[in-house]
Amino acid sequence: MSGKEGGVVAARFRLLGQVAVDGADGPIEIGGATARAVLAALLLRADAGASADDLIAMVWGGDGGATRDSVYHYISALRRVLAAAGVELQTRRPRYRLVVASELVDWYSFRQLVTQARAAREKGLGDRAVPGLRTALKLWQGEPLADIGERLSTYRRDMSQNGSPRLSCWPRSKPARVTTLRWLPCCGIKS
Repeated sequence: MSGKEGGVVAARFRLLGQVAVDGADGPIEIGGATARAVLAALLLRADAGASADDLIAMVWGGDGGATRDSVYHYISALRRVLAAAGVELQTRRPRYRLVVASELVDWYSFRQLVTQARAAREKGLGDRAVPGLRTALKLWQGEPLADIGERLSTYRRDMSQNGSPRLSCWPRSKPARVTTLRWLPCCGIKS
């Protein structure tokens, strides 16, 4: 996946809190809750992409919630908005896929930082893990997918269970922060 145009980052995507896109010139208006849910679904499916039927199931809850025409409408609108920010939304029938580097999506950045922190801890390098874990915790701006209603509720629940930091468990003293990674389970981060 890419996400850079001419060496400049085109956009950054947020799923940890409100679903949002930040472009080089500031926030990019995606549209209402349904448009943000379609964007989130595509980001969560990453390189695998999603078919119209997948999107109907994920965003509208299955058959009868929406039609393929509804999906096409939202895809077309997203394509226009994101293209202006240098982000490609590909169509490879029957799937749609956002061409975005994983490090430009806060959820994937969070997971990568926690994975690196765990690896450092396992090597006995807890002091090297703390800055990455601190950066990971800062990515959380609230409940995942917070502003899209009940859409993608299974994904929201999984994201919360597999990563939601409970900042109250963050150690306050420097010696404790150096060994913070043993606190991951109380932070809701599975080891």
